[in-house]
Amino acid sequence: MRAVLFLAMTGIAMAQDYTWQVESSVTYQTGSYGSDQNTRFFYWPVTVKRFLRKGDVSLTVPYSDITTDGGVTVVDGAVLEGAGSGGSGLGDISIKGRYNWMEQSGRLPFIDLIVRLKLPTANESKGLGTGEADMGLGVELARRFENNYLGFSDLTYTMIGDPEGVNYRNRLDADVGVGNQFTPKLLGCVSYDYRSAISDSSSDSHSLTFLANYKVVPQVKTYGMLEVGLSDGAPDFGITVGASYRF
Repeated sequence: MRAVLFLAMTGIAMAQDYTWQVESSVTYQTGSYGSDQNTRFFYWPVTVKRFLRKGDVSLTVPYSDITTDGGVTVVDGAVLEGAGSGGSGLGDISIKGRYNWMEQSGRLPFIDLIVRLKLPTANESKGLGTGEADMGLGVELARRFENNYLGFSDLTYTMIGDPEGVNYRNRLDADVGVGNQFTPKLLGCVSYDYRSAISDSSSDSHSLTFLANYKVVPQVKTYGMLEVGLSDGAPDFGITVGASYRF
C-alpha cells in the first residue's frame, strides 16, 4: 500500500519539532493472487523512526500470519505461489533511510530520496519470506496546491534476493495520487498503485488505495486505508488501521 507516502509527506513541517516517532498498524489482505488457491495475509509491523535534520532513519519489525489453501511465499510484500506451508511468526525486518533532497519551492515539489534494506529474518518454510535480503532505491515526490489539495507520486526499484534454485525478477513499484485536507485535522487521498511481476508465474499488480489520516493531537495521528485490487497480481481486498506518536 504505497499511499503511506501521503502520511510521510504531509508531516514534513511537523517532523522538525520532534526527534522520534513510534508507529504501528494492522493490515489484513485476502485474495487468490492469480492462482487457484485463496490466501489470507495478516501483517502487524511496529516502526521506530529517528528524525534527522534532513531526513529520517527507521527500523520496522513485523509479525506476519498466512493462512492458505496451498503453498505460498511472501516476496517483497507480495504473495506468490511457493513452497511455504503458511503459519505465523516474525516477518522480515527492514531498515529505511530518507533524505529530504528538496523542499517545495515555486513549481518544484518536495523530493525525498529513499534507500531500504530488508533483512531475511522471516521463516522461509512457512512462506513468510524468501530467506534472502533485498535492497530498494527510490524517489518520493509531493506538492501542495491551493485550496488544500496536494499531489504525490513515488518510484522504487527493488533488487530481490534469490534463494537457491529460484530466479526472481527485480521489482519496479510506482504510484500516483491526489489528496485533500478537508479540515485542519482530517486528510484524505486516493492513489493508483503499480508493482511489477516478480516471477514468470505471477502477474503485475494494479490497485486503488483510499486513505484517511486524522490528527488527534499534534503528536498523535491515526489512519485507515482500503485497498481494492484491479488485477490478478493484487489482493482482492485489503484494509489497514494504524497510529503514530511523535515525541
